[in-house]
Amino acid sequence: MNIKKKVNSNTRFRKRISYFYILVILIGALLLFSPLATQNNNYISFLDSFFISASAFSDTGLSTVITIDTFNNFGQLVILILIQLGGLGIMSFKIFLLVLVGKKINTRDRLLVYTEHNLNNSSGIVRLVKDIVRIIIIFEIV
Repeated sequence: MNIKKKVNSNTRFRKRISYFYILVILIGALLLFSPLATQNNNYISFLDSFFISASAFSDTGLSTVITIDTFNNFGQLVILILIQLGGLGIMSFKIFLLVLVGKKINTRDRLLVYTEHNLNNSSGIVRLVKDIVRIIIIFEIV
């Protein structure tokens, strides 16, 4: 019985993470599709913007257009944010923001990070997120 409850809980967290990922990719696609993101009245199809958003978020970096010629500074910023969120992980970013503002991390958020990163145990999640952010900042500065 206990194993079945754990499997159902894990599946529920995986679904929630999937929904967050889809939401972020759709928001990114809508922002990239908007005229605010393109320069010189370049037209980009929604399918292209969706692909670029998903690619940036998954850190593959593929694009169907020449980014610097198609997107203005706002569009490039959207792509940069998607890359950063994808590299760090949505749940890890949420934990980092909560730690930054001094909020307590609840068990559900810890389990979401645990599931997102496919960890074996849930201890030290906050320390792990701090280490991930620290390493990312060091690499980006270098």
